[in-house]
Amino acid sequence: MPQGRPPVSTTTRLYGHFAHQTEHRPQPVVAVVNALLDQRGVDALYVPLQVPAEHFTAALAGLRHLRDFAGFTVTMPHKITAARLCDAMLPNAQACGAVNAVRVAPDGRLIGETFDGVGMVRAITAHRALHATTRVLLVGAGLFVRSLHAARAIDPGFDVEHIVSAPLSINLLRYTSDQRR
Repeated sequence: MPQGRPPVSTTTRLYGHFAHQTEHRPQPVVAVVNALLDQRGVDALYVPLQVPAEHFTAALAGLRHLRDFAGFTVTMPHKITAARLCDAMLPNAQACGAVNAVRVAPDGRLIGETFDGVGMVRAITAHRALHATTRVLLVGAGLFVRSLHAARAIDPGFDVEHIVSAPLSINLLRYTSDQRR
């Protein structure tokens, strides 16, 4: 048993990481989270949960009733479905219509949030200051762009310009000091 974590018991809180078809890829986030729980002596386990998209809703329906299940994170393709199944969503999740973290309240309600966009903004600002002339080229598409829009709730000066170009979506991020929109 790793130092710090109490033995698994009826008081151990369970957290899951819902993914699909990641058996062949390492899941370092699970190891990192469990190491942090151990280090802090938290009576909890974070476990990977492989669920195909067509069974995600049914899997979640049962988990909300487990008293020991405290929450979960999700990856694609589950982010939008998880948001739809939430009983409440915090501001960033409401703004982008997707979640990547869900807390299970004691009464079984699912409360969702996303931290992708906020995480991106904080990662950039940890390495350099953002100004009105700062531009970042992000090549990608989908929910991440939505979550960057949601990051405006945290920092209203951060803006996302989304330019669609088949087959790629190119997103220009810029920090603006004015509120042109």
